[in-house]
Amino acid sequence: MGLSPRERSVLAEGLEGFGLSLDDAQLEGLGTYVELLETWRGRANLVSVADRQELLRRHVLDSLAAAGRLRAMGPVRVLDVGSGAGLPGVPLAIACPTAKVTLLEPRRKRVSFLRTVTRECFTWNIEVAEARARELADQGRGPWDVVVSRATFPPEKLPSEVEPLVAPRGTLVAYATARTAERGLFHPAYEGPEVEEYRLPGHPAAFRLLLWRHRSPAAERA
Repeated sequence: MGLSPRERSVLAEGLEGFGLSLDDAQLEGLGTYVELLETWRGRANLVSVADRQELLRRHVLDSLAAAGRLRAMGPVRVLDVGSGAGLPGVPLAIACPTAKVTLLEPRRKRVSFLRTVTRECFTWNIEVAEARARELADQGRGPWDVVVSRATFPPEKLPSEVEPLVAPRGTLVAYATARTAERGLFHPAYEGPEVEEYRLPGHPAAFRLLLWRHRSPAAERA
């Protein structure tokens, strides 16, 4: 089925606001991803939004708010903590093909969905890890250049929960609402957070990206 003309228009409006563009293959990949979300939505309790245009606005475009940052970093290793339905990791992987994205998810049904996505969307730059954040750290995997989280941990708890997984001078990114209080977000292991506000088509409220930079040089973390 792919994306309808109206859905492409919704995506184009949001991408323009982010200063991004996607080629036809990337748009096709997002279309396939949306179709899979619809098919699996009830089976794996993925997302509550049923309307495709709203799904594109509130989930796919929201995930792409960090794509410009990732593109500017060049080839990086990205960890999506608590990926769930693949948000934000799958849209970011499609939009940033030079990034290598690991989708971290402990729930078996959602892991099955994410593995289906990697096959059917031809996202060669995605791998799926079935584990929790602390389990991954205990396994000695990582660290990653960029760690992202959209809803797994409250922003004030995220820096501590994922700190062993963030590379020296690496970046931690949290998606938040404009109501998120900036007090309580400081963590001694990081600089920041830097706060970047953005808007989505059809949504009057602003949203935020919170970006921390890990302080520790490589020598201290070896």
